[in-house]
Amino acid sequence: MKTKQYKDKLGEMINRGLIKEVSEDTYLKMLEILPPQEMGEGGYNFEDVPLPIDEHFLVGEPSDHNERGEAVYECYVMALGKYWYIGQYTSVENNYFN
Repeated sequence: MKTKQYKDKLGEMINRGLIKEVSEDTYLKMLEILPPQEMGEGGYNFEDVPLPIDEHFLVGEPSDHNERGEAVYECYVMALGKYWYIGQYTSVENNYFN
């Protein structure tokens, strides 16, 4: 994806509330709720999220369940030296809303 397309997509997702920048304090509080459901560093490809992700985690407690009854977890990432909420997932490979 070209730089302008990347910035446009990121801006659009932020404006639509699909991606939200959060404070380091919020990021750490969410990380410490329970042991993360899933956690990883770099190398993960969130195709739907135009951020170069350094690390991610799914909050240890589900926030909802999808139509198939699967637990859905909030996902937080660190990217571009900032902290972000990027949506709800059943796993990193399975995006629920976006």
